[in-house]
Amino acid sequence: MSKYDLGFLRILAKNWSFNDQLQDKRTAIEQLCTWMTDPQNLHIVLQSLSTDAQRALEDLRNHQGRLPSAVFTRKYGEIRQVGAAKRDREAILLSPHNASEQLFFQALVFQDFFEGEHGIEEYVYIPNELLAALPHTVGNPLPRFHSVVSSEQVETIGIAQYLLFDDVCTSLAWLRMDKITPKRLAELKQYLLLANDHPNGLPLPLKAQFLTSLLSEAALLDSSGSPLPEPTRTFLSMPRLQAIKSLYETWLKSISINELKQLDELECLGAWENDPISARLFIIEQIRSLTPGVWYELGSFIEYLHDHFPDFQRPGGNYDVWLIRRRSDGKFLQGFESWYSVEGELLRYLISGPLSWFGVVELGFHKQEASVIVFRITQFGEAILQSKMPDGDLPPQEKPQVLPSGKIAIPRRFLAPVRYQIARFCEWEGYQKEQYLYRITPNSLRHAQQKGLKSQQLLRLLQRHAENLPPNLVHALRRWEQHATEIHLQRLSILRVRSPEILEQIKKSRCSKYLQQILNPTMAVIASGQEKKLAEQLLTLGYLIEIESPRKNEPGASDSP
Repeated sequence: MSKYDLGFLRILAKNWSFNDQLQDKRTAIEQLCTWMTDPQNLHIVLQSLSTDAQRALEDLRNHQGRLPSAVFTRKYGEIRQVGAAKRDREAILLSPHNASEQLFFQALVFQDFFEGEHGIEEYVYIPNELLAALPHTVGNPLPRFHSVVSSEQVETIGIAQYLLFDDVCTSLAWLRMDKITPKRLAELKQYLLLANDHPNGLPLPLKAQFLTSLLSEAALLDSSGSPLPEPTRTFLSMPRLQAIKSLYETWLKSISINELKQLDELECLGAWENDPISARLFIIEQIRSLTPGVWYELGSFIEYLHDHFPDFQRPGGNYDVWLIRRRSDGKFLQGFESWYSVEGELLRYLISGPLSWFGVVELGFHKQEASVIVFRITQFGEAILQSKMPDGDLPPQEKPQVLPSGKIAIPRRFLAPVRYQIARFCEWEGYQKEQYLYRITPNSLRHAQQKGLKSQQLLRLLQRHAENLPPNLVHALRRWEQHATEIHLQRLSILRVRSPEILEQIKKSRCSKYLQQILNPTMAVIASGQEKKLAEQLLTLGYLIEIESPRKNEPGASDSP
């Protein structure tokens, strides 16, 4: 209180019912400090505070006694700064305009500069002597979130964590098969179950970038992005729920995954940095306070966080430093008024994306109003939120089916390490009816051979794990190991001329570069896809060429007349 003049201290003494005469500033400060920290006197003043002022004081105490001035005054009102003359003339100390001024005029809080997260910042704070003297609860505790929806009103979309494990297995096999490029990552999306656009948009599509960053953080990939054999084998052999829990814990402390900068609708510009870990830990702490198994409205939950914890990712309360632009209209999102477009979207993404993919929450819709998204904590989520090992796991499904054509159908819940190995020998044909579909081809076997794999390894895998193994496929794999491809079938373009003299003329002209093989005096094989160019060159020799279209129903045939 050394900043205050004697006039302020006398008004303060009157507000605190201190009736002794204050003769000098030094003595006044000593007397008032003793009086104000007396539990009985402090209790009387605290009881006289408005509900908003009590909540503001409780908010400060919950933050170790101080908050950035920008945060505190935005929540509880600005504090007027006036000189002594105007203060006494207008009796400002007797008529506070808001909760901030009520606390400030009662000398329960002060303003000063301290070293903060971003350098020297101005804070509103409770002096240590008063902070220690405050009762356990100043006012009413922070209200809990209660926007509950009955189960009868909800249409659920199911729990996703098992799908995430399947996508991890798929990704590891895909990444092991070839060098990682942006094109291959884009192609991976078509094979990920959680990457597809789902009805009503939930859960949000899983991005290959998110998954590969997660696998890298989990020490499953080397520096080039290729799976490490032993860690991959160990991970895929784990019980599925245990594996997902380990990935969830990796995600919580991941720095390379920055959800704010991965939001599709936002463009983050400049060199500023945010803390993705603190944002995740915040939302986890808030979800942990909810009742497991109870449905909550997502929109109302975000509103609750806006009202009570708006600065969860900006502790300094400064909403003008980060340069963020909305892609749809190019608008820059600055100031607290953009909270729902930035913080709100981040919270929506964390719940509708990662926390849903990991199976911490289950998503659904309100049956009467499909635009209302709801969520609840799952049994799996309840366990890992309490740092417990989840119970139960899905039993393996029936064995893979192998057809004489070389097609392999592997049930989704079959042993992940086996699917990972088989997939590396095959062409991928997609996913249907809870089964991954693969096909053995000469190209796939040749590619596997280039990666150091042998067809006999595939044969042993199928003999050990498949429901059936057609004899013709066993024979074909064994022959491949000895002779590779023995029969070639290809589609050719044939040039047919009326007389041997014409073909001789072509061979001596610039058109000869299009001839790949002479079959007889009037027929030759030409380079595939060069038919039109050859026709143009033959016209310079004085010949018109007729190009026959493929027969209907053949590859390349046109459906148009």
